[in-house]
Amino acid sequence: MPIRSMKKLIVLLFCFGLLTLHAQNSFEFTYGTSDDELLLNAIEDNGGNVVIVGRIGNRSTFNYDPLILKVNPDGSYVSKRLNRPDTNGYFATINLLQDSNYLITGSYGLTSGLNYEYYWVCKLDTNLNVLFEKTYHLVDSSSIYTGIALEYSLDDNDNNIVVAGGKSFEQFFDMCLIKLNQQGDTLLTRTHHFEFGARIINITCIPESNDYLGIAGLINFHNYGPVRFDSVFNILDVKHFYANFDNKGTSDHWLNDTTYMYSCANTDLNSSNLEERICVFNIDTALRYHKSVVLDKPDTSDYPAWRTSMAYANDSTVYIGGFINYLEFYPTEPNCIELYLIDTGLNLLGYKEFGWNANYDVWGMVATSDNGCLLYGNVRTEENTTESDVHIIKVRREDFDITTTVKTIENVAGHAKLWPNPARNKLHIELPETVGKSFEFQILNLEGKTYTRRKVAGNGNVLDINIQPLPAGTYVYHITGNGHKISGKFIKMN
Repeated sequence: MPIRSMKKLIVLLFCFGLLTLHAQNSFEFTYGTSDDELLLNAIEDNGGNVVIVGRIGNRSTFNYDPLILKVNPDGSYVSKRLNRPDTNGYFATINLLQDSNYLITGSYGLTSGLNYEYYWVCKLDTNLNVLFEKTYHLVDSSSIYTGIALEYSLDDNDNNIVVAGGKSFEQFFDMCLIKLNQQGDTLLTRTHHFEFGARIINITCIPESNDYLGIAGLINFHNYGPVRFDSVFNILDVKHFYANFDNKGTSDHWLNDTTYMYSCANTDLNSSNLEERICVFNIDTALRYHKSVVLDKPDTSDYPAWRTSMAYANDSTVYIGGFINYLEFYPTEPNCIELYLIDTGLNLLGYKEFGWNANYDVWGMVATSDNGCLLYGNVRTEENTTESDVHIIKVRREDFDITTTVKTIENVAGHAKLWPNPARNKLHIELPETVGKSFEFQILNLEGKTYTRRKVAGNGNVLDINIQPLPAGTYVYHITGNGHKISGKFIKMN
């Protein structure tokens, strides 16, 4: 074999080995103890493991310790509780360092309660051993602030880490930003005070710039919108907040140098009970809102994940996570976790539900190296009302992607307009010439829930659909194009 071909073979085998190493499964499990657990932020490391940080402790007394959960690609996991005597604190953000270790930040106080006065920086190795801890006293008696709450972090263009959140005063928060180097040293802190408070719940780097785009707003009224900061955290521009943008989940993916994908909750002001819906917007660097898609279940309030509701794997694989919510403190009524698959063109490609046997909420999600997604949240039951357990779900794209193909079949007139019906895997629908070569295709169940809604283009007379990921039931389809619409029903079998 020629040397050049030999080298190519070695490279291919090496790449195949990496893919095999990071190959992942679908799995679902609950992690719980007699205490209350909550996970807030996650990353995937260089080994394909997902590392998630949060807190564990007593919900009644607000006395917590940091919690780290490391989930391996096969679904096994290890956990670590970082117990420090005479402190009450938690971890809120995690970043993957250049040396493949983890930099975790959080806050703590010296008494029980929510007034965390100290900023906490901790470096852990891949075995969750503590390499160093650093603390900074960011709140003192001479200021108006009583505590610090961290929300989100990023790696910026200079390999520094930026952490955003808020400092609490009275019942409000002010925007707070912190910049760290890879060694966990604080380079810069900045607080922006507002009369009625504002906090940052998401921040990202603007491409081809040293500026940052944050999502911030008034915590009391839940009105959030984009804010542009320069490299030293001066505010350059603020989007006027809209009353119906009730953000509880954000993303950090840029489509190009000027446009950012933003997922949030959106209140339907036209509904009689002001239903919440999951929305995805495109925002440009001038802080203008563009194209959007609404993801919801009729007659319910659908919320995006509280912290991170978008996980970008590639342009045709963007996950949006959420759940049906009930307006109660720590509800136990059974509900479902919702996971949508969209692309960067904001087409809905697939949908899946989990749960209905307990009460769930979703705190965040992260894309995995196999183009899948891991969701982390909480589960409660009637027997478990005083504390929550962590619930983890890992999915692969092929678990629920409804694919479509336009093709030509000879003598199609010999078939029905739709066949086979009932169907288990493949469904074929005749395409009349009246709908044209480009059309919208949609599948809904009888309750009106949309499972896919996408633009389809191609030359042919038949649309092939892979319906294998759909749960068993009766569905309605619509094909709309060229001013014409055709509809029908089909039955999906297990």
